[in-house]
Amino acid sequence: MRHVLGLLALVLVLMAPVSGARADERHRTLVLVSGTAGGIEKLSNDEVLFLFMDAPVVKGGVRLQPVLNETDPLLREVFLQKVMFMSWRHYQRRLVSQAFSHGWARPETVLNLSALVHKLKTESGTVTYMWKKTAEEQNVKIVQVLWSGYVN
Repeated sequence: MRHVLGLLALVLVLMAPVSGARADERHRTLVLVSGTAGGIEKLSNDEVLFLFMDAPVVKGGVRLQPVLNETDPLLREVFLQKVMFMSWRHYQRRLVSQAFSHGWARPETVLNLSALVHKLKTESGTVTYMWKKTAEEQNVKIVQVLWSGYVN
């Protein structure tokens, strides 16, 4: 019996780093970003919602321009569920409704990461969301954390 318990303990010790590494890979942090030169300050939760529904949001005298980051399907899903609290289909319907009701243009959508980063760095007031790791790799300004947790 002692040998079995010893062997079980050894197996658990050997597996701990592997399971910890897998958990780290699943942990993500979603951030709101702007270009490095942008002086955009932290937004309230309501301002983030209004911004991505393309309602006018002005910070520091600059009207913010939201861009939908379509470079990663998981990123989009997490953003919509955890920040906007709606599905892609419902979000699209709301954007169309807002466009008809208020005359607001729909946020621009960017599919390519390098084009997105270029837009952030060259167009003042442009903001989007991305994984924190990507933001750090692309050297863009992290305005604030929108959500942090584990994804499947």
